Amino acid sequence: YVMAAPGPLRFVFQADRHPIACSRTAPQVELREMIAALRGGLGCYQRTNLVPEDGDNGVVLKLRAKQPDDEADRLVEVISFSTIQVVERPEDESVCDHYIPRKLGEFKPSSEPEDWCLESSLFAPHWEPLSGKQFRDRCFEVDWHTSHLTSLLPEEGETIAIRDLLREHYAEMKVLFSSLCSVDWFALQRGRALSFGMGLYQYTHMLVQHNLVGQDLSLEEADAIFVAAGLPAKDTSKYLEAYRIEGRLIQRHGFFGLLVRLAIRFARGNSARGLKGRFNHNKTEQVKKALQYIFAKHLMYPYAPMKNNLRCVQWRESVLHTQTVEGVFRKHMQAVVDPLFKTFSEGRAFLTPEEWFRMLDCMEIFPCSGTDLDSDSQQMNAWDRVWAWQVSAMTQVEELAHVRSLHLLFVEFLEALARLVGLLHSRKFCENHLEDENGERWDYGMPHASPVSIFCLEPAVTDMEGFAELLDGFFAGPIPAKALS
Repeated sequence: YVMAAPGPLRFVFQADRHPIACSRTAPQVELREMIAALRGGLGCYQRTNLVPEDGDNGVVLKLRAKQPDDEADRLVEVISFSTIQVVERPEDESVCDHYIPRKLGEFKPSSEPEDWCLESSLFAPHWEPLSGKQFRDRCFEVDWHTSHLTSLLPEEGETIAIRDLLREHYAEMKVLFSSLCSVDWFALQRGRALSFGMGLYQYTHMLVQHNLVGQDLSLEEADAIFVAAGLPAKDTSKYLEAYRIEGRLIQRHGFFGLLVRLAIRFARGNSARGLKGRFNHNKTEQVKKALQYIFAKHLMYPYAPMKNNLRCVQWRESVLHTQTVEGVFRKHMQAVVDPLFKTFSEGRAFLTPEEWFRMLDCMEIFPCSGTDLDSDSQQMNAWDRVWAWQVSAMTQVEELAHVRSLHLLFVEFLEALARLVGLLHSRKFCENHLEDENGERWDYGMPHASPVSIFCLEPAVTDMEGFAELLDGFFAGPIPAKALS
């Protein structure tokens, strides 16, 4: 046990023959953030032997470590730190619980067992920072800068107006974009490094679901907007190799450009029909009003696609993060869950997209290659696989240049597994049911519905007890054993 002051605590483990090891469940902090914090006056505990040194690529942090066989201390480089939020202990709570034997063979606790709480569960490290305004603003600034929308909106007043509107709806846009993400189909078929973004297949579903194609937007114009929004930047040298996909996917920052281009096209349609009224000579107001119209009448709550997105997000709190579901994970942790993660992560603290796909290939879950399925079914299966990852992963400020966005940590892996089980049962449910519990049709005219549209259709998936039974049956069944063998 370690006593620490209330607030964020950054730490690493030093154990056995591994001088430095990060927690597999706690969120991680990158080295550059730690260096910035140290320069800003972050304090270290007395027995912390952190030594900053000048490295080839800047300052590096080293920890003084000593193993039993070492004659003297040695410095081990620290790549990342784990983090946890230390909560102040209530005044009436004891520092620790100890047990005193009254007589041989009889032990009595000094206090009653604590009730279940999320903060001490397997899911405790999962925290969605997008709920914080400061974090959202950081993400927005990064995406806005990367999108280069100032070149599309050259007038300063126009840029500010559009910028403020996008900032206001950033959280909803991020949730919507994540639900539309898949992998580059070209890269997947050729065994290349995988990254996430919205492809033309998902874009087509977006156009149909949100009823965007019509008198203001033809299908040909929609295709042209996708191509323009997906154009890569002139200099992608700072991007990770997996994100250099030559315009075949629209990345998070490109989603800005896509929505603004749609607004420009809608504004021109209004002008052509003589609907611009008092904004006849104000281009800024035309585009802003068109973007507001797209948000209010096509994208945002209470329209079905966004309503489904919010239900899928709330499922984490109402079903997954409960004592009943955690009990199922703990029951199968040693025999199934932990071996799955260790096997396919190859001993690291995370899974890569390629390893996630390889694990699902071994399980034969949502196959997207080497099967008799048609191309449409294979692309939907790939989308299902990525959706389970995307909706489970914690939001990162930067995606293009930092590898964390392509890592699935253990706590995220738990949720992704659970969502896969729910999606499998919902897909089967949809084969025999065309309506949800309210009598509304869930399909929207496409051969297959998007994962976010059908995830909550199966009643057992949205019921805590019912889902716990589904999850228990999955872990006890032949599918995980097939992957481990």
